[in-house]
Amino acid sequence: MTRLETKVDLFWRMIEEKLSGLLFSTTNQTKDGLLFKLKEKKLSCEEAKKLKGILEEESHMDGKKELALAYFLVITRLEVLIEDLSRRR
Repeated sequence: MTRLETKVDLFWRMIEEKLSGLLFSTTNQTKDGLLFKLKEKKLSCEEAKKLKGILEEESHMDGKKELALAYFLVITRLEVLIEDLSRRR
């Protein structure tokens, strides 16, 4: 079980550190700030929910199709993170 947890943690770390970087923009400072906090593992539950909403809305925009997988994986990571942070309260 520990081995599996280690592999899952590595997977999520890659998403936080690498894929989230693909979603940075120069037009949305709020989103960029929250993505930075995600990369630094400093995102609160409320911030994770806010970032998830921003990314969900943005992922449906035309012209974002080439980043569809990045959006999907980062949003999925945020869902898991929200669940984990909610349980810790």
